[in-house]
Amino acid sequence: MVKEVTSEFAGNYTCRAENVGGSITCTATVNLMEITWEEAIELVSPTFVKRLSPVKVMDGESVNLTCIVEGKPTPRVEWYHNDIPIKEGKEITIIQDMEGVCSLAITEVFPEDAGEYTCRATNPVGEAVCMSTLIVEGILFDASSYDFKWLSIL
Repeated sequence: MVKEVTSEFAGNYTCRAENVGGSITCTATVNLMEITWEEAIELVSPTFVKRLSPVKVMDGESVNLTCIVEGKPTPRVEWYHNDIPIKEGKEITIIQDMEGVCSLAITEVFPEDAGEYTCRATNPVGEAVCMSTLIVEGILFDASSYDFKWLSIL
């Protein structure tokens, strides 16, 4: 834990985990802002100014769920799929920028990724929740479009 933050702490930080199964990296940017004491004591409960929208994608496509949240101090954001916390990983990227834009990106969706997605924003004075639905459509096989004359029954 850092007890006193100074300008030399600003910059990019990368964490890399590696084992026999592969490796993954996660990068975060630390920005420092100078604020006056009057600004620091203003407290605003989190509010979503742009809510999540329902999304429909095909099996195997990528998806990006995006919303915008405001609050002071800056809310901490957590994502959930069917009420289960989502962890960042190889196929999942979670981003929250300084303007309050929060996004959850999945590089390749599968039918089991369908369901309800929740973005929960919290700070010391409150909480806000934004939900949406992801529909994953499978590729349908239409047997009527194929010519089966070449098949024979033994």
